[in-house]
Amino acid sequence: MQHIKEMLDKWTKRKEAPGAVGIYFCQDSISMVHLDTDSAPIPTILAYQHVTCRSENEKKIALQSFVEKHALETMACHAIIELQDYKVTLLDAPPVSDNELIPSVRWMLKDVINYPLDEACVDIFHVPLARARDNAKLIYAVVTPLKVMIGIENIIKNSGLSLHSLGIPELALKNTLSFFKYVKHGSLLIYLHNNMGKLIIMDEKYIHMIRNIDLRDNPSETLILEIQRYLDYSNTLFRQNLCLSFLLTPNPLNDDIAPKLKSTLETETTQIDFSSFFSNGSDIPIAYQTPLLIALGAALSGNFNAQNQVTA
Repeated sequence: MQHIKEMLDKWTKRKEAPGAVGIYFCQDSISMVHLDTDSAPIPTILAYQHVTCRSENEKKIALQSFVEKHALETMACHAIIELQDYKVTLLDAPPVSDNELIPSVRWMLKDVINYPLDEACVDIFHVPLARARDNAKLIYAVVTPLKVMIGIENIIKNSGLSLHSLGIPELALKNTLSFFKYVKHGSLLIYLHNNMGKLIIMDEKYIHMIRNIDLRDNPSETLILEIQRYLDYSNTLFRQNLCLSFLLTPNPLNDDIAPKLKSTLETETTQIDFSSFFSNGSDIPIAYQTPLLIALGAALSGNFNAQNQVTA
């Protein structure tokens, strides 16, 4: 997040090694990607690893091992926090100046979180379209406990990497899919993880909408119903159809879900091919693939200039 960067500047003033590292801190694992950002025509993936971890200390050890093995000390690093550690909330943008925006949003979130406001880290990204009925500007607010950010900061500091940004999976996935031309005009990204899912409407540059869904009961039927409701809501909100295709992140349920989506909603449906991003990708268990795509999106953060993004 942009506003955490002030806390990190003292570690980014060292001479940095070329390239970038993306890290995704999952609840029970850590995913890491090392990019050569100077290679042409696109950045080259030089190394990647997904490690199952039972504790924060195991994540620390896994990251240190990855950094040492590939000689990544002082390299720029972009990290992504896990799904359970933050909330994303759609809000009307408050009518205040830019320097008053974060304090105003922080106050608006007082009933959203169950911990003190002074222990919250808050950031925002703008929704590019206004609400149709009143032309109101909209924003997404992201809030996470400050202790989570400091914990990640300490793990990365101890590894020798140079932390540039902290962000969320939705924006990292947008980075990956946009950079590698998976997003055509308007797409609905369907990200499934354990018993939950995320529906993310995006185009080549921006995220327009995000929605969380519970998939504990009858996942495929629940998912299709939620997608129908979500598309109806977004079409009403903006009075235009923002979704011309569906994208499915790698998941064991995809073989069941993809044909149902195509037949029920009559929309082009594409399953994201992990091996098109990573060499030897077909050898990676499917449960590890989306976390590695998120880590890749984090590493790509420095290649983006879009407004709603993960950048330092």
